[in-house]
Parts: sequence; C-alpha cells; structure tokens
Amino acid sequence: MALLQFKPAPMYILDEIDAALDLSHTQHIGQLLRTRFKGSQFIVVSLKEGLFTNANVLFRARFRDGTSIVERTAQRSSSSLYGGDRNNEEDGQGGRRGRRTAVA
Repeated sequence: MALLQFKPAPMYILDEIDAALDLSHTQHIGQLLRTRFKGSQFIVVSLKEGLFTNANVLFRARFRDGTSIVERTAQRSSSSLYGGDRNNEEDGQGGRRGRRTAVA
C-alpha cells in the first residue's frame, strides 16, 4: 500500500488478491481501494462478495457451451448477483461458477 500511495499508477489489475482472506478482511481491502486511491482505476478479479460492495461497476465472466461470456451486472443485493439461473452456470469441470470482475 505504501508504494501505491508514493507513486500511484493510473490503473491496476489484481487477480483474486482476497482468495485467502475472510469476508471482513475482503471488505476492508475494498474500502481501502475505494477511499485511498480515488485517482486510480482498479480491475479486480474475485469470487468473494466483499469487494463487490465497493465497486463502481461489476462484470461477470462465465463459460457456457464452449464460449466465454462477459456481461455487465447491475449492483443488487449480493445474493442476487448470479441471477435465477445459478444452477445452470457450471463450467463442466467441477461446477465452478462464473468469476466476477469489480471495476472501481
């Protein structure tokens, strides 16, 4: 964080930086990115809800029928981010649901 504040870049891409964290720490990272780095844009790939509550825009990427689909997701309650077809969003290799990317 100190390096980010010393010489900030205009954009950062972070891939699952919260994978080993619990919900409260994940939410804390989202709040830090939103409040301390207002002049930078973050593209964050995550499977956890904590970062999404601090995002300006959410995109959902999923794999269906051999094709990757990326769609903008309206911010709603966290339980409805996957929509009604939640059970149909398996990738055919272990049933992992689509990743979501938060853009702040």
